[in-house]
Amino acid sequence: MKNIISVLIATIIAVAAVSCRKAPINGHLDGMWQIMSVEYPSQPTLRPDRYYLCFYRHTANLRHYGGFNIGGNLFYDEDAGNLSVEFPYSGTWLGMIGIPEHTPYTADFKILKLTRTELVMLLDDSVTYSLRKF
Repeated sequence: MKNIISVLIATIIAVAAVSCRKAPINGHLDGMWQIMSVEYPSQPTLRPDRYYLCFYRHTANLRHYGGFNIGGNLFYDEDAGNLSVEFPYSGTWLGMIGIPEHTPYTADFKILKLTRTELVMLLDDSVTYSLRKF
């Protein structure tokens, strides 16, 4: 009888510990991505140094290592391949990687390629972002 109660208690604790975790909901998109290049149609390709886009559940963060962190709301439609990030705050940091700086701004991306390690997306049918999973 003691063994049954011990097993039952251990099972309840294990289920409770696992059920409290918030799992990713965006498939391969969730995680930290390093921006490797920003390609403009009429300008030289930009290779930003240590810029990251982090996606998790319904949030997105644009980060620069040792610098700033700008949060935004994430809207992801996996079936259509659309990704929108609403940046409520402006700043020159957005402009440094080709995102308009006016507030609020919603960046609408078209996902061209998404794998476990690579993300390629298009902003406003003109600026192409290539990222790698970090």
